[in-house]
Amino acid sequence: MTDPASARDIHSLFSANAGEGDLVQARKVEDAIGLCLSGGGYRAMIYHVGALIRLNEQGLFPQLKEFASVSGGSITAGMLAVAWPRLQFDEGGTAVNFNAEVAEPLLRFSRVGVDLKAIAFGLLPGCSAADSVAASYDRHLFKGTGLQDISDAPRFTFMATNLQAGSGWRFAKAYAADFRVGRIDEPQIPLSPVVAASSAFPPFHRRCALNLRRGPYSRRQAPISTARRLPSAPCSQTGASMTISASSAYGNAAAPFS
Repeated sequence: MTDPASARDIHSLFSANAGEGDLVQARKVEDAIGLCLSGGGYRAMIYHVGALIRLNEQGLFPQLKEFASVSGGSITAGMLAVAWPRLQFDEGGTAVNFNAEVAEPLLRFSRVGVDLKAIAFGLLPGCSAADSVAASYDRHLFKGTGLQDISDAPRFTFMATNLQAGSGWRFAKAYAADFRVGRIDEPQIPLSPVVAASSAFPPFHRRCALNLRRGPYSRRQAPISTARRLPSAPCSQTGASMTISASSAYGNAAAPFS
């Protein structure tokens, strides 16, 4: 397999694009030290707070160039992304205000119950549990921050599942994309629904719908790139609405589409 345009599965894409640097096309990226924050709801969120505290104490933050997160880990990563421009590093690479800017807000948020309220809200006509969860994230943590407001470096990537395409979906400042549908450059999306989509929990908050044609969601320059879209991609007509769920759903959702 040498032609990227004819590659349809993830393994063929890696083989066809082994010398390239585009992750959307399953191409290899630059060598860098990164940190992956796994899922598990509030337990994962608090676990990662402890892990970040220890990494910060060791002065390792300046060495990290990538952060990738799923589910509960995305809550912690989202708070870190918001606070990163405000972190004050000493000569040893330790952020002296990390606890105040990241750890303490997350610990306070861990005492806020969002699940039952979100479930009740989702039972109302025209409402969804995802909207309630996103509103809680924004009110307590992100304060209106959007993807375009977070820093360029380090790079933060929030993982989720595109339920319409049965593929892994990633949100980042540079683009939102999956390897089946394509990419949206510089997505104008608030951080709160991004994290809500990544941390969607079954059965009541199992998905988050992002309408890219109206509301706060918009596309800069071209719509989802036809040059990067696989020929059989679902939702390839408009790319106007995406139904997103937690990244943990990817394994089950991908099967019918493979």
